[in-house]
Amino acid sequence: MIVNCTPIGMDVKTCKKMMPVPDDWNLGGKFIFDMVYNPVETKFIKKGIKDGAVIIRGIDMLVNQAIFSFTIWFNIMPDTACIRKIPLDNI
Repeated sequence: MIVNCTPIGMDVKTCKKMMPVPDDWNLGGKFIFDMVYNPVETKFIKKGIKDGAVIIRGIDMLVNQAIFSFTIWFNIMPDTACIRKIPLDNI
Protein backbone atom coordinates (compact mmCIF):
# COMPACT_ATOMS: atom_id res chain seq x y z
CA MET A 1 0.00 0.00 0.00
CA ILE A 2 1.23 3.44 -0.92
CA VAL A 3 -0.46 6.46 0.68
CA ASN A 4 0.15 10.00 -0.52
CA CYS A 5 -0.76 12.40 2.28
CA THR A 6 1.38 15.25 0.95
CA PRO A 7 0.36 18.15 -1.31
CA ILE A 8 2.27 16.50 -4.18
CA GLY A 9 -0.14 16.24 -7.11
CA MET A 10 -2.42 19.10 -6.03
CA ASP A 11 -3.67 21.62 -8.52
CA VAL A 12 -0.85 24.01 -7.68
CA LYS A 13 1.67 25.15 -10.27
CA THR A 14 4.68 23.30 -8.84
CA CYS A 15 2.93 20.30 -7.27
CA LYS A 16 0.57 19.21 -10.07
CA LYS A 17 3.35 17.79 -12.25
CA MET A 18 4.98 15.88 -9.39
CA MET A 19 4.41 12.36 -8.09
CA PRO A 20 5.11 10.94 -4.61
CA VAL A 21 6.94 7.94 -6.11
CA PRO A 22 9.52 7.69 -8.89
CA ASP A 23 8.06 7.58 -12.43
CA ASP A 24 9.68 4.22 -13.15
CA TRP A 25 8.03 2.37 -10.24
CA ASN A 26 5.58 -0.33 -11.29
CA LEU A 27 2.42 0.18 -9.22
CA GLY A 28 0.70 -2.97 -10.50
CA GLY A 29 -0.73 -5.10 -7.71
CA LYS A 30 -0.38 -2.28 -5.17
CA PHE A 31 -3.06 -0.40 -3.26
CA ILE A 32 -2.78 3.33 -3.99
CA PHE A 33 -4.44 5.92 -1.77
CA ASP A 34 -3.96 9.53 -2.85
CA MET A 35 -5.46 11.94 -0.32
CA VAL A 36 -5.31 14.78 -2.86
CA TYR A 37 -8.80 15.58 -4.16
CA ASN A 38 -8.07 18.53 -6.45
CA PRO A 39 -7.57 17.42 -9.15
CA VAL A 40 -9.63 14.25 -8.76
CA GLU A 41 -7.29 12.39 -11.16
CA THR A 42 -3.72 13.16 -10.07
CA LYS A 43 -0.67 12.02 -12.00
CA PHE A 44 -0.20 9.39 -9.26
CA ILE A 45 -3.78 8.07 -9.66
CA LYS A 46 -3.45 8.01 -13.46
CA LYS A 47 -0.22 6.01 -13.19
CA GLY A 48 -1.84 3.63 -10.71
CA ILE A 49 -4.74 3.02 -13.09
CA LYS A 50 -2.36 2.50 -16.03
CA ASP A 51 -0.20 0.05 -14.04
CA GLY A 52 -3.20 -1.91 -12.73
CA ALA A 53 -3.16 -0.82 -9.09
CA VAL A 54 -6.19 -0.75 -6.83
CA ILE A 55 -6.84 2.95 -6.27
CA ILE A 56 -8.66 5.08 -3.73
CA ARG A 57 -9.04 8.74 -4.65
CA GLY A 58 -8.84 11.63 -2.22
CA ILE A 59 -12.35 12.68 -3.21
CA ASP A 60 -13.64 9.41 -1.68
CA MET A 61 -12.05 10.35 1.63
CA LEU A 62 -13.44 13.89 1.42
CA VAL A 63 -17.00 12.66 0.75
CA ASN A 64 -16.86 10.06 3.53
CA GLN A 65 -15.57 12.63 6.01
CA ALA A 66 -18.43 14.96 5.06
CA ILE A 67 -21.01 12.21 5.44
CA PHE A 68 -19.85 11.18 8.89
CA SER A 69 -19.38 14.76 10.06
CA PHE A 70 -22.95 15.53 9.01
CA THR A 71 -24.12 12.45 10.90
CA ILE A 72 -22.28 13.51 14.06
CA TRP A 73 -23.68 17.06 13.93
CA PHE A 74 -27.26 16.31 12.93
CA ASN A 75 -27.72 12.65 13.91
CA ILE A 76 -28.94 11.95 10.36
CA MET A 77 -27.09 9.77 7.86
CA PRO A 78 -27.36 11.52 4.50
CA ASP A 79 -28.19 9.65 1.31
CA THR A 80 -24.69 8.73 0.15
CA ALA A 81 -25.85 7.60 -3.30
CA CYS A 82 -27.10 11.12 -3.99
CA ILE A 83 -23.83 12.69 -2.82
CA ARG A 84 -21.71 10.36 -4.94
CA LYS A 85 -23.65 11.34 -8.08
CA ILE A 86 -22.46 14.97 -7.85
CA PRO A 87 -20.23 15.68 -10.86
CA LEU A 88 -16.60 15.79 -9.84
CA ASP A 89 -15.60 18.07 -12.70
CA ASN A 90 -16.23 21.18 -10.62
CA ILE A 91 -13.90 20.19 -7.80
